[in-house]
Amino acid sequence: MLVVGGALGGAPLLAEPYTPKSDDEVLERLPPGVGRPRPVAADQELAQDAENLRASLELAARYLRTAEAEGDARFHGYTRALLRPWWSATPRPPGVALIQARIHLARWEWDEVVATAALVPDTDVNLPAAQVLLFEALLGRGEVERAEAVLSSIQTRLDPRALARARALVARRTGRAEEALQEWSKVLTTLPPDSAHRASDRLFRADLLLQLGRGDEAAEELSVSVREAGTQVDVLEAQADLLLDRRQPAAVIELLRRGTLTDALELRVLEAFAQSPDPDPAEQVRRQAVVREWLERVERRRDRGDVTALPLLVRAYRRVVPDAALALACATEWWEARPDFDSVRGCREAAQNPAGAGLAAAVQQWIDRHRAEDARWAGEATPTTRRGP
Repeated sequence: MLVVGGALGGAPLLAEPYTPKSDDEVLERLPPGVGRPRPVAADQELAQDAENLRASLELAARYLRTAEAEGDARFHGYTRALLRPWWSATPRPPGVALIQARIHLARWEWDEVVATAALVPDTDVNLPAAQVLLFEALLGRGEVERAEAVLSSIQTRLDPRALARARALVARRTGRAEEALQEWSKVLTTLPPDSAHRASDRLFRADLLLQLGRGDEAAEELSVSVREAGTQVDVLEAQADLLLDRRQPAAVIELLRRGTLTDALELRVLEAFAQSPDPDPAEQVRRQAVVREWLERVERRRDRGDVTALPLLVRAYRRVVPDAALALACATEWWEARPDFDSVRGCREAAQNPAGAGLAAAVQQWIDRHRAEDARWAGEATPTTRRGP
C-alpha cells in the first residue's frame, strides 16, 4: 500500500511498501491508533496470556475487518501469527477454521475454502457462516448445482439479508441478472440508514445494473455508495472502473487523490494517467517512474507465489504499458493457477491475439463444460463483486 499524494501532486516519489514475505512472518507491530482501533480488553488479556483463544479470536476478527475494509493483506499475516498455536490443530478450536476460510476466500483460494469449511463440525455455532463461505467458493469454482445444495441445507439458519444475497448470487451466475436485481433491490429497501452493509450492498446492485447495460443508474448507485463507504476499497475500485470506462481520468484521480491506496487502487490511478493528455516532459518522467515502481513491486508479489498479483499484471500490461506477450504470459499463469469465473473475462481478453489461441481454447472449454453441467447458465461469465484486479 502507498500514499498517492506524491504521485499526484509533485511530492517525491513513493517509497517501497513495508509488507511481510509470507503469512507466517510479521514484520511490524502496529502501535495503538495506527492501522487498527485503539487497544481493547483483548489486547490487555493477550499481553498477559498469548494463548488466550477467546481474546485471540476477538482480535483476529478485528484484523480481518480491517483487511476487508482497507484491502490491506498484511492483516491476514497478523491474523495467522496471532492464531498460530491453533492454526493446524486437530480438531480446530471453534472459530479458528472459520477465520482460515475467510482468509482463503479473500485470496480466491476456492479449494482451500472448501477444505477448511469441512473442518467446522455440525455442532459448531459457526457452521452457518462456514457454509456461506463454502457456498461462495463453490460458485467461484463454477459448481452452481453443488452451491445451491449447500444453500438449501442452511437457508433456514440465515438472516434474510444473507439469504437474499446468496440467492441473488446464484441468479447472476446462471444468467438471470434481472431476477437477481429484483431480489437484491428488495433487500436494500429494508436496510436501516446506518447499516454497516449498506455501501457494499449498493455496490452489488450497481454491478447488476452494469450487467444489464443500465450504466447511468449504476453510476448513481456507486456515487451514493462512495459517499456512504468513505474509503472502502471494493467500492472505490468499482467507482474508479466505471469512470475509466467512461474515459473520465481526471475524476478517477480526484476520487483516489486522498488516503492510502492498495496496489489495485493505484493501478486505477496509473490507468487514469494513461488516459490523460500527454503531460509536460518532467511530469511524464515522474509518471513513468511511478509506473515502473508499481510494476516492480507487483512482479515481486508474483515471484513470491501471490496469485492475486496476476490479474493486476494482466490488466497493467493491457492498459497501462501495453505488451501483448507479457499480458498473455501472466494470463496463462493466472488461468493455470486459478481457473474460475473470476479469471474468465481477464484471461479471454488477454488471449485475443494469434499467440493466445491455446489459452482462449482452454477458457472456452471451461465455459462449455460448466454450461453443459448447468443448463440455466447462459451468456458470458462475469466476475463477482469480489473483484479481481
